[in-house]
Amino acid sequence: MPRILITTNHLEKLQGSEIVTLETVQFFLEQGWDVDVFTHLIGGDLEQLFLQLAHQERLFLTNDDNHPFDGTYDIIWLQHTVMNSWLRRKILETGISTRFIFNHMSSFVDMELPVPGVPENDMAYRILAVSNECRDALQEQGIALNKISLFDNPVPDTLIIADAPVPSVELKKALFVSNHRPAELNEAINLLRDKGITCDLIGQAEKQMRVTPALICQYDVVVTIGKTVQYSLIAGVPVYIYDLYGGDGYLTEDNLEKSHYHNFSGRACKEKRSGEVICNELISGHAEAKNFVASRRNEFIQRWSLKSKIYELLDFKDESTFFQFSERAFREVDLHNKKLRKQVEPTWSYSKWSSSVRDSEKRLEAVEFILKENDALISIDIIIYHSDEMADIDATLQSIDTQQYKAQKIWLLRSDSAGKQYFDVIEGGKCNRFDATLSDVIYAISSHVVLFVHAGDLLCSHALLDIAEAKALRPHAKAYYFDEEVFDVEGKTRPILKPDINIDLLRSYPYVGKMLGFNTEVLITAIQDAQKHGDFFAVSLLFKLIEQQGLSVIDHLSKICFCTNTSSLTWLSNKNISSYEKLVGRHLENLNINSHIEKISINNNVLLDVRYASLNGINASIIIIANNDVKALSGCIEKILELTQKITFEVLLVKHAGLNSDVKNYLRSLSGLGISNIKVLDWQGDYCWPGMNNMAVQESHGDILAFLNPDILIIETDWLYVLAGYLSRSEVGLVGPKIISQSAEVLGAGMVLGMNGNAGRIFEGESTAAAGYLNRLQVASNMSALTHECLLIRRDVFVAASGFNADIFASGFSEVDLALRLTQHGYCHVLVPTVRVVCLKVALTIDRDSDASLQERLYEQWLPSLHSDPAYNRNLSRHSPGFELTPYLATVKKSLPGRPLPFVIANNIDRNGCGYYRVLHPFNALASEFYIEGGTNDTLVKIPDLCEFKPDTVLIQPGASRGLSPYIERIKKFTDAKIILDYDDYTPNIPVRSAVRRYIKQDIIKDIRKDCQLADRVVVSTPALAEEFFRFTNSIVVAPNGLPREVWGNLSSRRQIGKKLRVGWAGGATHAGDLSILKPLMKLFENEVQWVFMGMQPEGINCEFHKGVPIEVYPEKLASLDLDLALVPLEINQFNICKSNLRLLELGACGVPIICTDIEPYRCGLSVTLVKNDFSEWVKAIKDHIHNRDTLTLLGDRLREEISENWMLEGDLLKVWGSAWVM
Repeated sequence: MPRILITTNHLEKLQGSEIVTLETVQFFLEQGWDVDVFTHLIGGDLEQLFLQLAHQERLFLTNDDNHPFDGTYDIIWLQHTVMNSWLRRKILETGISTRFIFNHMSSFVDMELPVPGVPENDMAYRILAVSNECRDALQEQGIALNKISLFDNPVPDTLIIADAPVPSVELKKALFVSNHRPAELNEAINLLRDKGITCDLIGQAEKQMRVTPALICQYDVVVTIGKTVQYSLIAGVPVYIYDLYGGDGYLTEDNLEKSHYHNFSGRACKEKRSGEVICNELISGHAEAKNFVASRRNEFIQRWSLKSKIYELLDFKDESTFFQFSERAFREVDLHNKKLRKQVEPTWSYSKWSSSVRDSEKRLEAVEFILKENDALISIDIIIYHSDEMADIDATLQSIDTQQYKAQKIWLLRSDSAGKQYFDVIEGGKCNRFDATLSDVIYAISSHVVLFVHAGDLLCSHALLDIAEAKALRPHAKAYYFDEEVFDVEGKTRPILKPDINIDLLRSYPYVGKMLGFNTEVLITAIQDAQKHGDFFAVSLLFKLIEQQGLSVIDHLSKICFCTNTSSLTWLSNKNISSYEKLVGRHLENLNINSHIEKISINNNVLLDVRYASLNGINASIIIIANNDVKALSGCIEKILELTQKITFEVLLVKHAGLNSDVKNYLRSLSGLGISNIKVLDWQGDYCWPGMNNMAVQESHGDILAFLNPDILIIETDWLYVLAGYLSRSEVGLVGPKIISQSAEVLGAGMVLGMNGNAGRIFEGESTAAAGYLNRLQVASNMSALTHECLLIRRDVFVAASGFNADIFASGFSEVDLALRLTQHGYCHVLVPTVRVVCLKVALTIDRDSDASLQERLYEQWLPSLHSDPAYNRNLSRHSPGFELTPYLATVKKSLPGRPLPFVIANNIDRNGCGYYRVLHPFNALASEFYIEGGTNDTLVKIPDLCEFKPDTVLIQPGASRGLSPYIERIKKFTDAKIILDYDDYTPNIPVRSAVRRYIKQDIIKDIRKDCQLADRVVVSTPALAEEFFRFTNSIVVAPNGLPREVWGNLSSRRQIGKKLRVGWAGGATHAGDLSILKPLMKLFENEVQWVFMGMQPEGINCEFHKGVPIEVYPEKLASLDLDLALVPLEINQFNICKSNLRLLELGACGVPIICTDIEPYRCGLSVTLVKNDFSEWVKAIKDHIHNRDTLTLLGDRLREEISENWMLEGDLLKVWGSAWVM
């Protein structure tokens, strides 16, 4: 069976090259081929379309950069010159025999063009061009014309409709397909609609869907460019060409071939039109364009048949050819693919988060060492249960074998053919049978902790060490549960990040998961009845422990410690739900809680809904502060009176001076009706939500208080009864329902402490039908605070807590303050999402998140409670609506046991520039050598989060930021951290020709002075920069830039590879003035050297130019320039005098000799040639170097050796950085 490998950069969106790949793959599958596909990015709509293709058994799709594409391929079809790392290496080391097809789909996009240094002519069996314009561009880049074939977006024959409907004579329906629709097209669309013409839009911000001839046949005209044009022509539908460049308008006999030359782009004429002209042309030219397409349709079908095109390309009489990469070709294609992969890499993803939060081997070794030194090592036995399948057992045992911290014994719970229970005991590599029950084993175990693991689940290598660390840090804990990773049959993974022990969530389903750990002594008293609960015997032990000793002895390790293919979300099923229902029922009976349990179904999962019986004879007081919307207020009251059942209640309405006359009249008339359970109260002071509620409570008589917004609509008859039932539990403080909008979106479903830097709402914007993270939008769970729109509490609890705090929190957060005070007294709070109320609008009188004064008061009262919300997970996002993985704090690790090292949180302002060299790499180097611990963050860390970590040092890179002083003042007020500012440039003196000059106002010096005066220390990169900053502070330390050896230590450039020496410069747009120094020299030496530039291209110079690359690829790219000599000019100005020698270090690490301006930062003792910025001196220095080729290698080697010995982030230089960051 023939076999093909097709590669492309990305498969995600319904766009050009992705659709070409999809159609090509589908064609070869239909022809009976085995098709392998590699791409750097898989996802979105394209992945779903690939999964829907027929013949899945012959299709393999991967983005694994190391997947071994071994075996023989008849064809390797390359788009974007993409190859995975394994294939690149194979072609270098052993070569490959195949037919390479290079497919180029643009005449101007870099990634679509040949890669310089890759011998495409030698490799290629065919080279495909998407258009004749692309063909000519390929020729200009050296591609042989006889290798090029036109592959101009042919259409799969399966999409061609034989009897396509004929478009209407009159233009009635138009389809606009564009991802970059210009303003004049939008204007035309509006004009057409005004004339009654239907206009449908695909692309851009509108709906995204696959465009096919079948879809196009529903329209009278298509306005588009590129690939959609061929679809339209073979469908017999007129096409109007227009895009950002302008366009040809309707395709006709006169412009077809001209437009085809440019791949049916507006580049064919670059004629811009107004919206009015486009509208008129679409209408007036429709008949002619329709007739043209109809007359040529059969020709178009033959011309753009995919089957015909591919059969023209392939001739298997031509044998496969052998090809092997040279070192240079390999390096170029390697860098090309690394760059492409980096560019399509998601900004953030689970894999990135996972690698960020993962502890290094060194850190794990340090934890174990500290535990050993403090005599805190413990023994752990593992019991593997549900061990029926050997493959599952072997997988679990293998994961246990990889543990850094070894288990004492492993017990396999087994059953023989007669159903008798026994254990296989593994210890010291030996396995022995132990005929005993689970109870017998627990009595026999001598270890400190027993860990129950479900067969088939995989322990992360740090899991047992994490348990040992947790036991040392929290000795009161008696049981342990863990976050988990779920993998599916396709190998995709996702995290399950859980809250701390959450009793209401646990009563709904076993969210704690299948892996649980217990102190051995607590099992002895609890194990007797455990096994009667089947799958949930370990969870039953947890319930028993909670009943006996309370929630505080349950420890949650907020780290992913095991991987499973059956998550805690899907563990419950129709097969075992009865067992869990009995377990929860027995648990409630043991606590003497009057309740009944109902089953609910969510996303094909079965969960439990516990309903608590309200206390007999209780009544409720519903308190409403009137607003100025009489319609909403009257609707609120009417729905309460109409629907509320099963519980006696009164309604207390509070009238205040801020109400309009309509509302006042309504309240007056309501009072006059004489309804016995409605009372209107007068508030005499200024508007104060907590104060008015407190006053109303004094006038109320209910056992239950329900604080209700005036724009709430009750929609369920038992809302009050169900919520009041939760208050029958003595430990419950506040209860609230799910607040939804009229459009069925969630407005309120609890609050998370620390969210948005204070306390914020979660789940906002979710559909009310959504399950929510961990099913928390459908089943009851404990929250640390609830939103104020509908809040219930027992009267006696409210009075004992002295009500809402109207003095400090009159303008907001009074509900959060009440919740926290109740928590201090041992109460928990419950969100009950099975009860829903509609809120017409969430109308806060002030934006609490931006009210600095209010936030300050919240910090003063509750800052220690505003981080690490136990009802949330510290690894999830800390900005509403929550429950996402974000880079924020992902790399900040908790301190080692006993906090033996200084803890530093370093703010990185620019991970592609100064932050890369002055924060990320210094921190990693210092942490690796245990000078410090902590982490880095790309944004300023919020005050509550600083209080979580209690850093010794907060390092901030101000860069060109303004207004930092209030943030610094807050850090100093609320923490004990020392503030260190790091500066790498003197921003008040940025050169006039710098691209960033316009963004920096000269009065920035006022901010710099204030920031430096507030800071405890300023760290700078050079002595000259220190001199400038001595004007602002005396506490200054110089920490020179250095290079990380793991990145820069093994680079090398090839020397003298051409007839001309390669002389060049590298820099960004901020160095325009520096580059200008070289302009007179470029023409002078143009015939003597090969000029090479990276980052900026000088005008009018014949040179080899390389665009900038992602910072992660930059070192390799710089080395790959193969410079024989580098020129590093700097203008003489105060800004440059204060700069560092970083460019010398980078080039020198590649072994490139350097001529540079004689300026302060470059007088650093390195073996470089210093010259004044004088034309004759530069000329002389360049001639001296290029006319003495033999010395260039020696100069480059010497410079690299000096940098390796003295300028790497290690040894004495690292000590300097350590001293700078630690006070």
